[in-house]
Parts: sequence; structure tokens; C-alpha cells
Amino acid sequence: IRSQLRMREYVEALARRERDARVVLEVTQTLSSTLDFRDILYTVVRRIAEVARVDRCSIVLVREEGRVGYVVAASDDKELRDLPIDLHNYPEIRRVLETGEPLVIDDASTDPMLDVVRATIPPQAFRSVVCIPILYEDRPLGVLFLRGREPHRPQPHELWVVRTVASATAIALRNARMMQSLRDQTRESTYARFEAERQALYLLVVRSPEE
Repeated sequence: IRSQLRMREYVEALARRERDARVVLEVTQTLSSTLDFRDILYTVVRRIAEVARVDRCSIVLVREEGRVGYVVAASDDKELRDLPIDLHNYPEIRRVLETGEPLVIDDASTDPMLDVVRATIPPQAFRSVVCIPILYEDRPLGVLFLRGREPHRPQPHELWVVRTVASATAIALRNARMMQSLRDQTRESTYARFEAERQALYLLVVRSPEE
């Protein structure tokens, strides 16, 4: 019986790894697709929320100074765009940005890290929290912020999926920023050339023969 149970556990673990690998492949393919990048991020957070069995998964990006975060995608609100949040009210996010390490809070209603903001947390707020850093070359771009309405600790394989997706998201975000920077530079260069040509044409037209 013990042998059969071990075999069953082994087969279930293999099936779980296969499912996790499929999810990671699906999400990374989504991140590299040619869809609108906002739609891509929404698809990613919605899929992660399903896999990790949480009520909300969001992507919070930060600027260099790290005082304000921007929620750029949330699994329960497709229309949400660049919602600013004061990171002073999110000690869990600040901790992850400072350490670069994942953070799991089983029950936010009792965790001492949140004591400083507990008075501002409404009774119906999320209870479980998972915060995963989005790192590019060891520099934090933001976090994957997972929350559930009931106390819950994700399984190790679920955390592996989320951390792997966070790494892929960091690369996609970096590439998107580089492409946007390139577009901006190209637009500026095109506008400068247009202005130079317009000025040259203007001088050619308005200047008198004597000049």
C-alpha cells in the first residue's frame, strides 16, 4: 500500500509539473506576442490569479525614487490603467523592493509588518498576500502583487510559477520600455527633420532675390 501511495504521489507530482510548465509556456508566449501590451499584461495577471488561486493579481511598477507605485494591470479590472498608489501605505511592497526577495503573508489581519497601517485597512480587505519582485539585472521594476480574501499560503509549485512569470515579465517590460524609447527618439528625430525642412522651405520662399 505504501508503495502504491508513493507511486501515486510521484505520478501526481509529474502531472503537476507538466501543468505548471504549460502555464509558464502559455504566459511567456503571451508576453512575446504582438498584441497591445496593456492587453498582454491583463492576460498575464488574470492567468496568474487562476493558477495561484487568489482573488486579485496586479502588476505594480515603480519609478526610480520608489515613493509612488503605479498599478498597470489587475486581474479583476480590465480597464484599470496606471493607478497611482502611495507606497507608504504598502509596507509589504516596500519590503520586497528593498530586499528583492519574495514575501508571503498568510493572514494580513495579524501580521506585525502591517501594524503601522492596520488602522487604515478596511475590515473587508484582502487577508492573504504574496508579493514577488519583478527584477531586471537585480534592479526592481515593480512587483507582482497577489491577494486573497481568505488566509491562504500558496504551494511551492505555485510560487515557482509566479516567480518564473515575474522574471519573464521583467524582460518583457524592459523590452517594451526600450521600444517606447526608440519610438520616442524616432519621433523626435522625424519632427526635428520636418522642422528643419519647413524652415528651409520658408526661407527659400520668403527671402527676396536681393537677399
